Amino acid sequence: DRYRDTLEIELIRKALALKMPLVGICRGEQILNVSLGGSLIIDIPTDHDTSIKHRLIDWENCYHQVELTQGSLLSKLSSQAEGRVNSNHHQAIDRLADDLKISSIARDGIIESVEWRNPQDKGFMIAVQWHPERLDTVNAELSLPIIRELLFQAGQYHTYK
Repeated sequence: DRYRDTLEIELIRKALALKMPLVGICRGEQILNVSLGGSLIIDIPTDHDTSIKHRLIDWENCYHQVELTQGSLLSKLSSQAEGRVNSNHHQAIDRLADDLKISSIARDGIIESVEWRNPQDKGFMIAVQWHPERLDTVNAELSLPIIRELLFQAGQYHTYK
């Protein structure tokens, strides 16, 4: 949807220019990567060799493991080295934008979360392929810390802006 893409890319650019705290979720991770110059795998089942199911009709029961990058913001926030996340997508990051680095990855090589490569002079940002809002009571170790940090960062932003 080129109209939606155009609007979302412009909103991302504005938020980044204002150094607003930003969390990208699912398509949000994908459009953030594209807006910064990256590209997407158009259809995981067609374009990526994997045994992991990233999308099922029964999306409420679609989970897989991710491995966190040691020293990443996500690993620091969650105190985890790996975790189980929900999955409901057929697209994913292909070429990572230069300004981003991987903070978690699925065992099939699909990038599951990203953050700033160099966060100095930038606002808080993390983007995940899963849906943390759906993991608040089940497998929350990788989701609740993101939500808590976003709320903290938003409070800080509001206080200082």
